[in-house]
Amino acid sequence: MGRLSVGVLGTVLIQSSATTTAIAVTAVGAGVLPIEGAIPIVLGANVGTTVTTSLVALTFIGDRTKFRRALGASTVHDFYNWLALLIFFPFELVWHPLQRISGTLTNALYGTDWLPNPAHFNFIRAATRPVEHGVIHATSHVSSTLGPLFTIVIGAALILVAVHYLGKLLKLLMVGRARDILIKAVGRNPYLAMASGMGVTVVTQSSTNTTFVLVPFAGPARRAGPRSPEALLGPVGR
Repeated sequence: MGRLSVGVLGTVLIQSSATTTAIAVTAVGAGVLPIEGAIPIVLGANVGTTVTTSLVALTFIGDRTKFRRALGASTVHDFYNWLALLIFFPFELVWHPLQRISGTLTNALYGTDWLPNPAHFNFIRAATRPVEHGVIHATSHVSSTLGPLFTIVIGAALILVAVHYLGKLLKLLMVGRARDILIKAVGRNPYLAMASGMGVTVVTQSSTNTTFVLVPFAGPARRAGPRSPEALLGPVGR
């Protein structure tokens, strides 16, 4: 439970489950953390990332109807990660299926060229690297204890600012023809919608980014037609 809490708290602080997971994977690769210790951290990281979508939903709090729709969309992400934790974590504690499967895959794929380098697909990291270096440079003159703390505070503040303006921009974008095109492209087929979410997450290397971009789409919905985001959310969205 302690390592599970580390994963949750780490993601809540830095608002990135991908970063928390990457740290855990690096620690396992370096031999400082066993695989059985990394699995609870990864599961906890997926739970901690639900905080971001809730923050996005709060940007609609001024309008009760829009807030209910946005909150309904954000809780889909919450329930999915919580259910995954409640299902897989007890099984892992007793029978260790994830640990065994990971070992089998490692033995099968080690030394092959089947897997691409994820760094080649991380366009978001390349675009935000100057800001990252700027924050690190600004806090490099502070003590080793306060420096990382200031970095986390600045990063969290930048996330809140980005989420605030992203919500405003998407409210302006998701009207008229742009909104109709999105609904036709994604709302028509649940399998297409699932593939779109997976594709965007692969490109951005962050499920959090994908989710907090999609939540504002549900908030400004104006009608409850058969293909509207409100209809897709069901009773929770209404």
